Amino acid sequence: MSKKNIVIIGALILTLVLGSVALVSAGTGNGTSGFGGRLKSAFERGFKLGVKYNMNEDIASFLGITVDELRSELKSGKSLKTIATEHGKTETDLINFIVTKEKAYLEDALKNGKITQDQYDKMIANL
Repeated sequence: MSKKNIVIIGALILTLVLGSVALVSAGTGNGTSGFGGRLKSAFERGFKLGVKYNMNEDIASFLGITVDELRSELKSGKSLKTIATEHGKTETDLINFIVTKEKAYLEDALKNGKITQDQYDKMIANL
């Protein structure tokens, strides 16, 4: 097989893989726009800092439902806002809860030396 053919086949495989990832991400609603995207980004920051989040468990507890119920409702296509409203919470309640949780996690990360004061200040400002 010539070098040219190997490069072409490699490029096609790479395109196929990247296209599949993009298609799956689009189909599962894993984009980064809106409240869900901001929420996902916030919790990803925690993972990068070594802070352990259990977003589903925390939110389910806040809403007074089980994690399985939360997952089921999310899989059915409902937004977190809709689920919160159906369980007697407002969007503002949910946002305040999540912000409070993230602040607590960041304070813990700062206290344990996982982030610097400057990093903490920037992340708090971005909340």
